[in-house]
Amino acid sequence: MENRLNEESFSRGAGTPPSAEKRAFLRFFRAPLLWILLPQIVAYTLCECGFSLPENAVFVAACIAFALALFAAFFADVPETPVSRFGKFSREIWAIAFPLAAFFLAGAWWSVNAPCCVDWSSYSETEVVAELEIETPFRSPGKFWSGLARVRAISEDCSALAGTRIFYRFNKTETAAAPQEGTLLRMRGLTRDVLNDAWYAAEFREFLRFRRVSAGIFSGDRIEISERAAWKTALSRQFKAMKFALIEKLVDPRSPREREQRALAAMALGERSLLSREQNSDFTLSGTMHIFAVSGLHVSLVAGLLFFVLSRFRVPFGIAAGTTIFAAWFYVQLTGAAPSAMRAWMMFVFLFAARLFNRSANPLTALVAAASVALWCNPSLLCSPGFQLSYAVVASIFLYGIPLGDFLRSRLRPFRYIPAKSLTFAQRCFAAGTEKFCSAFAISCGTFIAGAAFIAANFGIFTPLAILANLFLVPAAGLLLGLALAAAVLFYVPACGCVAAWLWEIDAHLMFAAEVLTGTIAGLSGDFATAFPHPRLGTLGGALVLAAFAVGAFAPFVRERAVLRFAFPPLFLLAYLLAFAF
Repeated sequence: MENRLNEESFSRGAGTPPSAEKRAFLRFFRAPLLWILLPQIVAYTLCECGFSLPENAVFVAACIAFALALFAAFFADVPETPVSRFGKFSREIWAIAFPLAAFFLAGAWWSVNAPCCVDWSSYSETEVVAELEIETPFRSPGKFWSGLARVRAISEDCSALAGTRIFYRFNKTETAAAPQEGTLLRMRGLTRDVLNDAWYAAEFREFLRFRRVSAGIFSGDRIEISERAAWKTALSRQFKAMKFALIEKLVDPRSPREREQRALAAMALGERSLLSREQNSDFTLSGTMHIFAVSGLHVSLVAGLLFFVLSRFRVPFGIAAGTTIFAAWFYVQLTGAAPSAMRAWMMFVFLFAARLFNRSANPLTALVAAASVALWCNPSLLCSPGFQLSYAVVASIFLYGIPLGDFLRSRLRPFRYIPAKSLTFAQRCFAAGTEKFCSAFAISCGTFIAGAAFIAANFGIFTPLAILANLFLVPAAGLLLGLALAAAVLFYVPACGCVAAWLWEIDAHLMFAAEVLTGTIAGLSGDFATAFPHPRLGTLGGALVLAAFAVGAFAPFVRERAVLRFAFPPLFLLAYLLAFAF
């Protein structure tokens, strides 16, 4: 791949071309982001599968590859010198050394951040005293508190578990309240293997393997919970308290539309526990449960509307962008900072930053940058179904949905042989409606194809009717969400309570209509149960579908053949599911 620099675009002032050192610097640090992200994903995947090297050796290899890439970048434009022969191959050397540097650096970073996994199947039950840091507390309706925690200290008999992630469980009578994320828990109990314990469901044991859980600790007595003085934990609790206070303000138990109000609050704040069992079933079977996951639709409404208002008041771009980014971050934290929400927020950050520094704002580049930053911050996100589904769906919009929409509009455009000025009002409305339908249908198809394998692996269901449901429900969700957010804001504005209550009541009636439509679609016989032999086969299928999208978008041979570009991914998905999931 050629990596030429436009000297005029980097010259400043007098217009003199940059020096060789500056050209080398620009070439090295303007590498395609995929050359960082793809080696990063490959390294994390190999580490997740158990392939690992000593941290020091991997870090040294990364430094050597990094230095070699920088050396090759410098000699790419060196004139006739004793090392000019090296310059002839510098481009090829750089193309190999730079991804290798990213690969080894990602491997070293994984070794430092990811918890090690210890095989505890050969150990017998042992009584220990352990100090745990709560990472993921479970919602436990039964007699026990349980969750996942990182071992900070443990008895010498089980010192191999120090630093690992374990499953904990103890009786609710031991503490007055559930332990929260970030708190320190000191407990005495028995450690034993949980990954091979037939008492737990196979799905739960697979979940524990996915989270790299080594063992379990089950307490009999002596539970001590101490608050951790961490600003992140305290901030998280404040946001959680604010969210539930807002839910109490929005949902009126005395209202005849309480069910719809709870659904609207769940949509606006990402709190799916507010949905009833029937609502959960209808939205899952219709393939539209994603509207309750805070994602690009939610964040773009908050950020877009605020930025539009600030722009109307002629606020300078830098101040408007900073205010919008902060407001969007506040909303993301308020809703729980799910991977899809953080992805949308980081995309906005990169898009605003590109415009602020006079660079082209490419959404696909922002998506790749957001994925890379998220994985550097938390390597274990790569195996998270939410992370995989979120990024795959958004990538499918840019790589498949939008091009398919352009293709359909060009082929199905009505009245193409009639001059635009000669069209009647009804004809113009029909033409505009056809264009909107083609775009919505194409994006719905792209997102469904991209997420089908992930959904089949994690939820055991394949719902082709989701294409039809999303055609109507996604635009409706934008309206429902916009009204819900407007009402939530107005409830806190003095003298606007009546307007907020009026908007909220209208939104509840619209939500009732959306639920009727969802229930009707869910009642149709359009869903199929799926079961992959191994959940990672679903992840592999989704990755292969994304690869097919990328080949269609970037390979000239495929891009110029519309039938091959747009027909191959769905046919491949169907064949893959028939081979492994049905």
